[in-house]
Amino acid sequence: MASYNRTDYSQLLLALSTNSRYEDEVVKTSLNGTNLSLIHIFALANVLNYPIRSLYPPNIDNPLVNMHIMNQTIYPLHSTIHDINILPITIMWTHTNNTNTKDWTPNHFVPVLPIERKEDEDISEKASEMCVEDSNDDKIDRHSSSYKREHDDDDDDNELTDDSSDISSQSTEKKFCTPKKNVKHTKKSPVKPKSSKYTGAALYKTKFKPHWTKKWPCIQKVHNDSFRFHCTVCCIDVKCSHQGVRDVLMHMKGKHHIERANQPKIDFGGTNDLLNQKVMRAELKMVGLIVEHNLPIAVSDHIASMVRDIFPDSQIAQKYRCNATKTTCIINNAMAPAIKRKLASEMNERPYSLGTDGSNDNSLKKMNPITVRIFDPVLNKVVTRFLDMGCTTGPDAGKAESIFSVINGKLEKYSVPWNNCVSLSLDNCAVIVPHICIDGCPCHLIHNVAQAAGKSFHTATGFEIQDFVIDLYYWFDKSTKRKSILVEFCEFCDVEYREVLKHVSTRWLSLERAVNRILLQYAALKSYFVSEDDRAPRF
Repeated sequence: MASYNRTDYSQLLLALSTNSRYEDEVVKTSLNGTNLSLIHIFALANVLNYPIRSLYPPNIDNPLVNMHIMNQTIYPLHSTIHDINILPITIMWTHTNNTNTKDWTPNHFVPVLPIERKEDEDISEKASEMCVEDSNDDKIDRHSSSYKREHDDDDDDNELTDDSSDISSQSTEKKFCTPKKNVKHTKKSPVKPKSSKYTGAALYKTKFKPHWTKKWPCIQKVHNDSFRFHCTVCCIDVKCSHQGVRDVLMHMKGKHHIERANQPKIDFGGTNDLLNQKVMRAELKMVGLIVEHNLPIAVSDHIASMVRDIFPDSQIAQKYRCNATKTTCIINNAMAPAIKRKLASEMNERPYSLGTDGSNDNSLKKMNPITVRIFDPVLNKVVTRFLDMGCTTGPDAGKAESIFSVINGKLEKYSVPWNNCVSLSLDNCAVIVPHICIDGCPCHLIHNVAQAAGKSFHTATGFEIQDFVIDLYYWFDKSTKRKSILVEFCEFCDVEYREVLKHVSTRWLSLERAVNRILLQYAALKSYFVSEDDRAPRF
């Protein structure tokens, strides 16, 4: 088997460069669909900094192939690795389906691995056992030698010195025979295995233990990550895979955790006092009002001081302390979890329908609000409730697989079964769920039908309804004179005047409202444009 060192490699490149073969190979490499050649094996050896053995099949009847060149061991150009004991990487040239040896050319590479024999494993195990016995004997010899040095007379010092030197030399020789478990040596691979600098718990990861939460209530499990824990005091996720309980203790003894734990807590009022219960009820009512009417949370900073000023004689008003921070905590940590738990409990008991629709692609996350249609026995009707916000990211954020994965994850989070789900309403996505009726968005379906009908109407009559609605709005927009004249025509036609609505093409549901508004005052609009001067600009 031939091999190329750095000198041979330089000579080969020089030979290639002189006859322009090297430049041709570089140009071919930059093109798509180009097959590799031997020069790329040289490049791969340099990249890996490891010898590579090229193995070309024998008995190939191809006069253009030099078997001596194709079968060789290639060493890196800038490396001193020339140890014959190092087992190189073996790559064999082959073809995927051509078995004809005449004019055979390869189109594929396969790695060639050594076969470990059973007798090699037995020899390795016996050698390890012998090393263990030698190591134990060595410890006994050293112990007996130290005992003799302590109790023998001074006359025997020279002998003990000689003996100890012999023992130390023996132990030095036996140090090279330290046993290593789960390491297999073969005759074909004399390379010594590398020993890991880590032992014990560093070789495996520690998972979160449920009993940690019972011992430290602030330590909670992280969803979908068993190698981390969540600290409710610091509101962060911390790794516990390295040392387990010690990682928890080190975090709890940290400066940041201690500072957060010693911070003053928000006073929500005692539940045993009747006055405090009334104050808490007033705060919850006010927070519910803010959420129901979608008011800014910053309003709560003004409400607290205003209530105390308006009702100076009320004890409840004087103890009202629900500013923006407390309002946020009540919404996120009290009201929202309670509402979601109640909804999840109802979904476990009764049939329900799911619905979602993705937001516009204007940020890194695509929001998919998950809504639930379920029967409410208290209200005695079917209601719509918000379950959670499912966010998808990445290039596949809008695909059906990503949306369904998010919905399925939220149901698993609240322990809600799919068995009670009777339908799934989506934005006409191709999602397949067993035993569930998939309903596309009915509004989208109706709009698609109306849009197709509008195109056919435009083709037949030449009249485009969307252009007409938009032009009509901009005709009266920002013109008080034209609106005043239209009011007079509405009074003449005995029609109530109404503002012309604007239709937005991206909000296609507004088209119906705009068309209905035009039909309500169509007689007045027709009279207005008929009576207009012909010289006026038309749309």
